[in-house]
Amino acid sequence: MWECISTWPRIGQADARPQYDDPDVVLFSLRKKNEGARVGYILNVSSTISLQPLPYWAAYAGTKAYVSSFTQALAREMKGHGVSVSCLYPGITRTNFLSTAGLERSDKKWSIGSLIHRAAMDSRTVARAGTAVCSGKEKDIPGIVNRLHFYLIHWIPNGIIIAMVNAVMKRYRQH
Repeated sequence: MWECISTWPRIGQADARPQYDDPDVVLFSLRKKNEGARVGYILNVSSTISLQPLPYWAAYAGTKAYVSSFTQALAREMKGHGVSVSCLYPGITRTNFLSTAGLERSDKKWSIGSLIHRAAMDSRTVARAGTAVCSGKEKDIPGIVNRLHFYLIHWIPNGIIIAMVNAVMKRYRQH
């Protein structure tokens, strides 16, 4: 999928706007209830994509990076105020998003679309992982493939990642 510039505001509205609309109103209320005791939970959903550049999906990856950074900073600010702030980092998840993004399953076993659909986690599994916010974990990465992706991305230079993703996405768009 190639993101048309006209879609960027919609992507930002869906991914980043809920975090910056006016969190102070909610946070003030949660902090005021009972300083120091656990009084509230906030769960934001980012993606394993938040840690890598993603050619052809720049707005999506960028807003997910924003959610990740925002959540980490907010979690630090809320420490000691009774508010647990967590971020869920699902990877590819079996939802309508894949088809909407143009990542269709193919009859070809090794096509990008087929590989992505096979690697995708069940959406219910991802939703259950979101309950980790109640355990006080600041970060939750469901699934072994997602954890591997999340940690490997720190070891691979961005230039290599960009080149690989660009080649795959460019090739995929041509089919």
